[in-house]
Amino acid sequence: MSRKQEYWVLIGLLVLIFPFFALMFYVHPQGDDFFFAYKMHSQSTFSFVKEMYFNWSGRYFSMFLGALDPFRYNSIWGLRFALVSIQFITILSIYYLVKAIFIKSYSLRRVTIISLFIFVVFINSIISVFEFSYWYPSATAYQFSLALSTFFLGNIILEKSNRISLPKYLLFNSMIATLSIGLIELSIVPLIIMLILSSIYDIKAKKSIKPTIFLLFIVACFGLLMVLAPGNYQRHNSLGASIHLLSAVFLTIKTTIYTLSYLIQNPSFTISIVLIFSLIVNSNSKLFSVNIPTIKPLILVISSVIIISSIFFPSVLILNHLPPSRVINFGSYFSMIVLLFNILIIAKQVKQKGNFKISRKWIGLFAALIIVFSFSGIHAVNKNEFAHGNYKSIFFQGNILKAYYVFLFEARDFDTEMSLREDLIRRHKKNGAKSVAIKPIIFHTSLHNFLNINENNYEFNWEAKYYNLDSIYIESKTNTK
Repeated sequence: MSRKQEYWVLIGLLVLIFPFFALMFYVHPQGDDFFFAYKMHSQSTFSFVKEMYFNWSGRYFSMFLGALDPFRYNSIWGLRFALVSIQFITILSIYYLVKAIFIKSYSLRRVTIISLFIFVVFINSIISVFEFSYWYPSATAYQFSLALSTFFLGNIILEKSNRISLPKYLLFNSMIATLSIGLIELSIVPLIIMLILSSIYDIKAKKSIKPTIFLLFIVACFGLLMVLAPGNYQRHNSLGASIHLLSAVFLTIKTTIYTLSYLIQNPSFTISIVLIFSLIVNSNSKLFSVNIPTIKPLILVISSVIIISSIFFPSVLILNHLPPSRVINFGSYFSMIVLLFNILIIAKQVKQKGNFKISRKWIGLFAALIIVFSFSGIHAVNKNEFAHGNYKSIFFQGNILKAYYVFLFEARDFDTEMSLREDLIRRHKKNGAKSVAIKPIIFHTSLHNFLNINENNYEFNWEAKYYNLDSIYIESKTNTK
């Protein structure tokens, strides 16, 4: 692409990302936000983390961030700023990884474009934008962990290319591993896989694997600290879930197939792959900071499927059913990273075998098509609904178009209704009421609501406790928009 084309593509990508950040300024606390705020009224941060570790969850760092939920200080704007910060850090982590992959002199403009491409394709493909971006307890656990894991991978590549000193590498990745594992147990498997692949790379390059063994030891220690937490077993027992190995294997394969097929049939993702492939094979100079290995296609495919499946397996094993949306979001991200590395490996092999070139006009067309398809959001099927048996889940509206629709036509009304609801609850509390009846929300936007707070059977337990009330309930059940 010419410089002019690159600037237009960059502007287009920023337009695609804009609504996801804009909608954060209409977020309101829900569910666990009230739980954290209520619990922190009567105890310290340390005592709360300790209580959760022994009675509910081993996610020590996630619980620490939960204890710091800005709504604890009755700050909605603090909550919104925190969510904006997490999403910005996620994009920054992708930029860090892409910059690590390419040589130091590679165009920062192109690094930025590739980074935004990756984020745009991902955010347009995930099942639940709310759980990824707009719900503080989920965003801190899942999205922040993805960002930290991406920094972890970027540091591994920088170490291989001698662009970071060994002491800094070990210090930074030890800290990142400690925090990422403390956010969500799902991060343990990807970190171990990264380090195993790193050791294989070092062995082939005849380098010492002692640094990798040290990091594996760190991951193992904090992984055990997380997994063996008494609270995990209490929560598992309270949910009544049982472990069935064969069923877990079958459900893992099923989840992996849906995830991969959904990504591949997504036009934005497919054309992005073609664009990245084209940029690599068209280059006349060295692009990558490390030596990209040569792997036979069959081995590459099999190993990729195994890696992706292993990310889903622990969750499926514990739950004994298909994983929730936030877990599939997590697995989809790493699936995309694995597939992108596959393209790097294949493109390198194609470039070595012949003088394969693609016209600049075609590359520009690919970039334009990505933006068009990302905005229109044409997809064949919602894999999560399809996996749960809803075979009529075909749709033609992706997350980006949906985000613009909500931003332009629903977000302000939703914000107004939620603010009025909160004012009503506070007035009743001030007047000495112990129970408050609230009306259903008319503008019940899917991007801002994880919990169906319009249903009569929805329990506002933690919200009622936060306001020191006996109960909060829906006044009447009506059709919602």
